[in-house]
Parts: sequence; structure tokens; C-alpha cells
Amino acid sequence: MNALYFRKLNEPLSYEKTLVPKPTNGEVVVHLRAAALNYRDIWITQGQYAQIRQDVILGSDGAGEYKGKQVIINPSIHWGDNPHAQGKNFHIL
Repeated sequence: MNALYFRKLNEPLSYEKTLVPKPTNGEVVVHLRAAALNYRDIWITQGQYAQIRQDVILGSDGAGEYKGKQVIINPSIHWGDNPHAQGKNFHIL
């Protein structure tokens, strides 16, 4: 598969071929048809986002297929009970 890697702060991203990851318990592999970088990804490359890890594949927005069904990727979890504002346990994978 092809991936966009974030290796080090304030350095250009690298587009590389890599192995398809093996899903662990509770995970699946989605065959991406579309992917997007957003401001979160830009902030990560500049050291302006909480819990930054280097040497990772960027991208948290996408759409594709899983077991023949169309899916979207929503990396947000633990939104909370209020539909208008995130709760204290909200985070993005």
C-alpha cells in the first residue's frame, strides 16, 4: 500500500510504499478509495497538536470499502451525551 509518513517535526512528509497492516482485535482494514489531510495533520507536522507521535502514517479522514460495503472513517470516539459539544472523554484516534 502507499502511505504518507510523518517522520520528524517541520520536515516534508514522505510518500512511501509499505506493508498492509494486520488488524488487531477490534480493528479492520479498509480499502481506501479517498483520503484527505486536514488541519489536524498540518498541526501535527508543526508540533502544534497534543500527544504528537513521530514516524507514523498521517491521515484520519477517508472513505472506502470493507467486505464489499462502502464505509467512511470517523476517527472520533467517546463524543459524550451532548450532540452539540464534545464531552471530557472525547478524542481522535
